[in-house]
Amino acid sequence: MADRKFTNVRKRLDQLGYRQALGIESVPLVEKLFTDLVHTTESLKNAKLQLNKRGKDRTTFEDNAQPYKSDNAKLVRENNELHVQLIRAKEDSEHTIKELKRSLRKMEHENADLKFLNTQYVHKVKALEKDSSEKTIRISELQEKNLHAVVETPGGRKKQIPTRRQRMDIKSTLNRSDGATRSASAYTHDPYVADLLNVADGRIEELQGKLNEMENEREAMERRNKTLRKQVEHRDKEIERLGHLLEGGRPLHAVMKDTRQDSSDKIVAHLNVQVDYLQQANKDLEKKVKESSSGRDEMRSQVKDLSEENEQLQVRIKKLEKKKNAAEEQRDKVANIAVQDADEAKSELRNVEMELENGRREVNELRKERQRCIEECERLGDALSSLGEQKDKLERLLENCEDEKVRVAERNAKLTAS
Repeated sequence: MADRKFTNVRKRLDQLGYRQALGIESVPLVEKLFTDLVHTTESLKNAKLQLNKRGKDRTTFEDNAQPYKSDNAKLVRENNELHVQLIRAKEDSEHTIKELKRSLRKMEHENADLKFLNTQYVHKVKALEKDSSEKTIRISELQEKNLHAVVETPGGRKKQIPTRRQRMDIKSTLNRSDGATRSASAYTHDPYVADLLNVADGRIEELQGKLNEMENEREAMERRNKTLRKQVEHRDKEIERLGHLLEGGRPLHAVMKDTRQDSSDKIVAHLNVQVDYLQQANKDLEKKVKESSSGRDEMRSQVKDLSEENEQLQVRIKKLEKKKNAAEEQRDKVANIAVQDADEAKSELRNVEMELENGRREVNELRKERQRCIEECERLGDALSSLGEQKDKLERLLENCEDEKVRVAERNAKLTAS
């Protein structure tokens, strides 16, 4: 029985790779340990299966919960924005209400001042009306006294003048003067006192203006402080609300974990993009290397072709040099012949120049002769014109002679007839 257990344990250990020495006395312990190992291995497999299953369930749950998380974050953000807008709207409305209240108080003060001025003007109008009525009554009384005038003549008779109205021509009005001016003029006889009073009045007005400005600034600062205190209170309430919202919602470490996970996902995505880009760049570089290797082979073949062409060109250059030498010799011969021809042409050119010079002299002489002929023709033309004039004169003289001859013949005929 013990040998069979030993054999079974030994086989199992060999199957598992445990080939160390095993004593018969330690078989029960090894069997117990082996059983625990098998049980632990099975438990580990079951735990891994359950863990994978739970991981899948967790992934599914997270995938299902992700839209709600994003919607929740979006709603929280929108809610916060709405709260901020509401706070700003409250602040703007409070500021507007305060400005309207300040404008209302200002209008009330102005209205009270206008009412006071109106009351003063009404009293002044009533006083002026009363004074005017008294003056009207006084004027009417004076007019009644002056309406009935009695004139006493030297004879002791009294004659009553009919009712008449007095007429006054006013060329200018009286200077305006009141009691205040008269009372002030009583104190302004001294120029020094008048200057001191003017300076004091100006200083009082300036200080009163500064005092009013300081009062207005103080009121504005108080209103500003109240507004700022209310804004701070609203900010504190908003911070407290956001804190309660954070406490009542998801835990802070969960939000931070999601944030880190999102950032890590973004980093992984960015790294994947970089890896793809690097792989594409490696592929492009490999293509370029292949193309460069093929291009290098082509360049080698081109170099060989060019070397062969170079050798052919060298041969052609040698042939061309020979032809060039022959052409230079031919050119020298042609140049010598051309020099000889040029010398002959120069001599012929000199002869032609001499002949041309002689021809120019002959042309000049002919021009002079032509000029002389032209002058002779002009002189002959003048003589011909003078001869024509003389001819005209002779013709007129001949006509006169014929007329005279006719008259003489008529006279002779008359004489013979008588």
